[in-house]
Amino acid sequence: MLRTDISGDPTFRTLLARVRETDVDAYAHQDLPFERLVDALAPTRSMGRHPLFQVMLAHQQAPDGTRDFAGLTLGELRVDFYTAKTDLAFHVFERQDGHGITGALVFSCDLYDHETAQDMVERFVRLLGELAGSPDLPVTLADVLTPRERSLMLGEWNDTAHPMPATTLTALVEEQAARTPDLAAVEYGIEGGTRLTYAGLNARANALARQLTSLGVGPERRVGIHLERSVEMVVGLLAVLKAGGAFVPLEPSWQARRIAEVCRSATLTAVLGKQGDGAVLADDAPPFVEVRLDGPQEPENPAVPVDPEGLAYVIYTSGSTGVPKGAMIRHRAIAHRLLWQRELLGFGTGDAALFKAPLGFDISINEIFLPLVNGGRVVIAEPGGERDVDYLLDTVERHRVTFTYLVSSMLDLLLELDGFARRARSLKHVWCGGEVLTPELFARFRAASPAVMYHGYGPAEATIGVSHVVYRTGAIRSAVSIGRPNGNTRLHVLDDRLQPTPVGVPGELYAGGVYLGRGYVNDPSRTADHWVADPFGPPGERLYRTGDLVRWQRDGTLEFLGRADNQVKIRGMRVELEEIEAILEQHPGVRRGVVVIREDAPGVKQLAGYYLAAGGLGDLHGWVRERLPEHMVPRTLTALDAFPLLPSGKVDRGSLPAPETTAPGAPAREPANERERRLCELFGSVLGLGRVDVDDNFFELGGDSIVSIRLVTLARKAGISLSPGRSSRRRPRQAWRPRPPSPPTPASSTSRSARRT
Repeated sequence: MLRTDISGDPTFRTLLARVRETDVDAYAHQDLPFERLVDALAPTRSMGRHPLFQVMLAHQQAPDGTRDFAGLTLGELRVDFYTAKTDLAFHVFERQDGHGITGALVFSCDLYDHETAQDMVERFVRLLGELAGSPDLPVTLADVLTPRERSLMLGEWNDTAHPMPATTLTALVEEQAARTPDLAAVEYGIEGGTRLTYAGLNARANALARQLTSLGVGPERRVGIHLERSVEMVVGLLAVLKAGGAFVPLEPSWQARRIAEVCRSATLTAVLGKQGDGAVLADDAPPFVEVRLDGPQEPENPAVPVDPEGLAYVIYTSGSTGVPKGAMIRHRAIAHRLLWQRELLGFGTGDAALFKAPLGFDISINEIFLPLVNGGRVVIAEPGGERDVDYLLDTVERHRVTFTYLVSSMLDLLLELDGFARRARSLKHVWCGGEVLTPELFARFRAASPAVMYHGYGPAEATIGVSHVVYRTGAIRSAVSIGRPNGNTRLHVLDDRLQPTPVGVPGELYAGGVYLGRGYVNDPSRTADHWVADPFGPPGERLYRTGDLVRWQRDGTLEFLGRADNQVKIRGMRVELEEIEAILEQHPGVRRGVVVIREDAPGVKQLAGYYLAAGGLGDLHGWVRERLPEHMVPRTLTALDAFPLLPSGKVDRGSLPAPETTAPGAPAREPANERERRLCELFGSVLGLGRVDVDDNFFELGGDSIVSIRLVTLARKAGISLSPGRSSRRRPRQAWRPRPPSPPTPASSTSRSARRT
C-alpha cells in the first residue's frame, strides 16, 4: 500500500519521478510478510473488506510467449477473474511486443454495475493517453470526460431553452385582471370570510400604489411588508409592484433586532402594515403605510414603467456571517417561473392554490402569484392555521383547493388524518420540496390520492426552484433525486476548478439561466463569493454556487448527496449554522460556540448548541431567543470544557456529546390525573425528552410548529382534544410602531395622508 504525493499541483513528469522514488524505497521492504504488516498496523477487521485497502493496481510484464521443450509446448492460457478480492482491482500487463499495455478491471458487483465499471475503464485509458501525450501538463488539468459525456452534461441535459415573453409580474397580474375582472381572485376564511374579485383586488392595489408613489416608491425602491397572512397582504404586495417597487418580507414573528437588521440592509423607502398590530418602528424607520380593504379604489392602473430586468422582491435568508442576506429577484425571473409552471401543471381558471407559507419563505411567492397570473384563486390560510393540519384539510375541502405546496413532514401528518382521501379529493397537484421525499411517504400518498406529485429543488437565490421531477404513477426508487433542470435553467456539477465532474462523480451544483437572482442586496462581497462567471455560457453570464453536493445520474437526473458546508434545512427553511454560532459568540460569557443538527427522536430534527464559557452567562437561552427567529433557536445549549477535535484541528461535530434529554429545572408539580400524565408522556415522546413536567413550556423545550402538529395529532388519537392556536405565537419584544403623523401643516399634509389607505 503506497501513498502518492500530489501536493503542489505537479506535472505528470514530476509525479512519475515522485512515484518512482516511493516505489524504490518500498522495494527495500518487499520481503516483509503481509501478516506482519497487518499485525503492526492493527486495522479494524471486517469479513467483507480487505483490511488495508479497497483499490488495487497490479502491474505485470506480459509472458514471453510460447516455448518448446522436448515433448512439451508451453503457451499462454487466459484465466478469467471470477472473484473480486477488493472493491476495485486494475490489472495492467505490458504487451509482449513492447508497444503499449493491456489490462482488465475486476470490480465488486455489490458496489458497481457493469456500466459504471466500463466508464471507469474508459476514463482511466483517456487519462493515461492525455498525460502520456502531455507529460508537462499538471495532473489536475487532465480531462477525463469523454466527448459524449461533455455533450450530455453541457448540451443535451441542459437543453432547456423555452421561448418566453420579456414581461413583468405586474403586467401578468394586470392582464389577467383585465381578462377575468369578475372571477374570484382572493378568498380568506372558511365561514364569513373575505372574497375579492380580480377587479376589486386590482382597484385597491391601484389606489395604494399611487400613495406609495407619493412617498417616493418607484423602480429599484424597496418596501417592507409587515403583515400577517391576509387579504391585506396580497393587496399590499401587488400595490408595491404597481408602484414600480420591490417588496421585502418583514415577518411579524421576527424579533425587533432582526427586523431592524433587515430594514437597515434593504434601505427601505416605506413599510406596509396594519394599524394596531403592536409593532413599533425605530425612530429612523421609513414611513409606515396602513393597508385597509375599506379604503379608496382606483380602476385605472398606474402608468409606472416596470423593466423586466428590474427588481421585484428581496427574500432574506440565513447568513453564515451572523447577518441575514437578501437575495434580489428580477421581474423577468419570477414571471418566467410562473409561466413555465403554468405549462407544467396546466394551471388556469377553476384552479385554486393554498397560501399558507410565511412570506419570508420564498415558496409563498409561488402560492400567491401562480393563481393570480393564471386566473385562479388564492385561498389564504389564517395566521397560525398552518400549524393545524385538520384546519388546513378543511380549507382544502371547502375552497376546492387544487394546488398546494407541502414539506414532507407536513404531508406525513396530513396523511394520518381520518378521511384524507375524501377531504382532499379536489387536489390535482401537490408540490413537495425543502425536505427529502421518501419512497415510503410517496407510497402512502399515492394510495390516498390520485393527484400528481412534484418534487422540486432550488435556492431562494434562483427564484424558488431550479429543478423538478414529476411522479404521476408508480413508485419512487430514490429518495434523493432532484430531477432535471426547469425550463430556461442551466445546472452544472463542477469541481473546485469549475470543471464538470464525470457522470456519477460528486461535485458542487451551480445554477444559471433566466431564474438567477441579481445577487445580495447591498452586499457585493457575499455576492462575489456566490455568483461566479459562467465558464460555459456567453460573456456576462453568471452561475450561482448552491453549496449542495450532487452528481449526474445516467438518465440525466441529479442525485442530491448533501451539503458542502454547514447549511441545514429545518422544516424546509434554510439555516446557516455559522449564523447561530456567530450570535452565540457575541454573548460576553461565551468564548466559542458550535451548533449542529441532531435527530435524537425519530423524525424530529432539532438544533443543538455547545459552547465554551468565558464568564457569567445569565439566561443564555433567552439571550439567543431575542436575536434569532424561532426556527433558528437551538433546543439545547450545552457547556463543555473543550470541543472534540479532528486531526486537522477543526471541531469534530460528529463526536459532540448528546445533550441533556431531561427538561431543566426541578419538577413544578406531578400530574394530577391520568390525562395530565398522558400529556406529559406525549410531550416527552415528540420532543425526545426523558421526562417532561406538567408546568414545562413546550416551546422552551424545543417544540416548534411541525412538532406541535404531531403532538396534537397523537393527542387526538389518544382521546385528548387539543387545538393549536391560530394566531402567531409572539414573544415579548420591542416592536416597532407607526410614527405619529406630522402636524397638519400644508407642507406635510400629502405625506400624512399617504400613510393611511
